[in-house]
Amino acid sequence: MKKLVSLLLCVIMTVGFFGTGVSAVQKIGLTRTSITLEVGETATLKLSGAKGKTKWRITDASVCKYKNGIVTAVGEGKAYIYATNNGKKYKCTVTVTAPEESVTSYDPDSFDSVFSMEMGERAQVDIMTTGYGKIKVRNEDPNIISVSCGTVTDGSFTLYVDAEGVGVAMVTVYDSTDPSEYFTLGFVVSSWGSEAQNDFYTDTNADILSSDEFVDEVIRLVNEERAAAGLDALEKNDTLCTNADKRAREVAKKFSHTRPDGTKCFTAITISFTSAAENIAKGQTSPAEVMDSWMNSDGHRKNILSPDYCQIGVGYDEASGSWVQIFTD
Repeated sequence: MKKLVSLLLCVIMTVGFFGTGVSAVQKIGLTRTSITLEVGETATLKLSGAKGKTKWRITDASVCKYKNGIVTAVGEGKAYIYATNNGKKYKCTVTVTAPEESVTSYDPDSFDSVFSMEMGERAQVDIMTTGYGKIKVRNEDPNIISVSCGTVTDGSFTLYVDAEGVGVAMVTVYDSTDPSEYFTLGFVVSSWGSEAQNDFYTDTNADILSSDEFVDEVIRLVNEERAAAGLDALEKNDTLCTNADKRAREVAKKFSHTRPDGTKCFTAITISFTSAAENIAKGQTSPAEVMDSWMNSDGHRKNILSPDYCQIGVGYDEASGSWVQIFTD
């Protein structure tokens, strides 16, 4: 809540500057000649009193970026921003330092949902909101992850997260028309093949099995979609359901098709197969909701409607809201 209020105040203060008067005779110069920022922070920089076109140049784009009057700190170091107007050059020195607070200082309980990633991975998180006005997304730790968003349609959108550094990062999704409405996503990023994620969690769900009713309803909805597409129904396989149960508990700790031990998801399957697929989801509270999410995602829908599979297993971890479908031939 505190961060959201601070953001709102900063916006109001910035807007307020545009209302100041301009004297009849104004000296040309940069609004700032030196700027010190932490990675991820921004600052305003303009050439006041200038007439005509101004050309901007940065000596080191790995340190900072400049666009539309805003300097964004990218990485540690020093760079110079030059503004050239009517043949005269103006210089601002930009110094970027590392954030004072460690990015691993988050409490896992402070997040509404937590996902595990490895360096170089991309996570695709499908988000559905209700009652929000204008949805905004803020990356709190750009030195750990980069974030981009798909188009928001009826409160639903896809969040793409790329793991670029090791640590714990936070993304805040909020309603810009009512900043008190928000939720947070945590992303635990480790080096490839590392077990560091396990230090962030405790396995409290080892003895929780999927609800039989939820499992059967998901399978019923799958076969309903297949029938509508002219495909044969899938047969429920109890062994695959046991495998999916295990994967659901793993997905609660590491939201990935890679298992916590570094192996691929298919190593969890204990029956013979020549082709298989896995769908995972997290945060949905009912079979209808999770099926709606999967059917509105091209890759997940393709697995559900594939003619190559004849068996299915479903797992659900109630404590974390994690869902798994396993398909085999």
